[in-house]
Amino acid sequence: MADKIKLNIVAPDRTLFKGTVEELYAPGILGEFGILEGHAPYFTEIEPGAVHWKADGVDKSAAVAEGFASVHSDTITLLVEAAEFPEEIDPVKAEAYRVRAEEKLSNMTLFDPDYRFWKLREMRALNRLLLAKGNTANQH
Repeated sequence: MADKIKLNIVAPDRTLFKGTVEELYAPGILGEFGILEGHAPYFTEIEPGAVHWKADGVDKSAAVAEGFASVHSDTITLLVEAAEFPEEIDPVKAEAYRVRAEEKLSNMTLFDPDYRFWKLREMRALNRLLLAKGNTANQH
């Protein structure tokens, strides 16, 4: 049996998951990272994307928005702006958010003060659409 690590996925409106897991994969600002029990302490930004973990031998996934990850040898805490399981995602709303974000971005440059905000919203919507359809870029 694999070693366990405590995982907390927390958004402002709820705690999406609190339990023990064997492994976690999350979308960091420098790319996806994986965590197992005993990992060195680590702190990073989270980008909108899919989080995957294994709990009691069962693979689970969730869509997360931007935030932060704090990793200790026995605990991982993801503090994110939003988090939801694939079955909670409304694809129609996600598509509407994607269209709105792309419209806003089409009138901006990288130097616009709101560019990062709308780019994160676009990434978030695209990820939600992928997870709602059962597609994820990096399932583990």
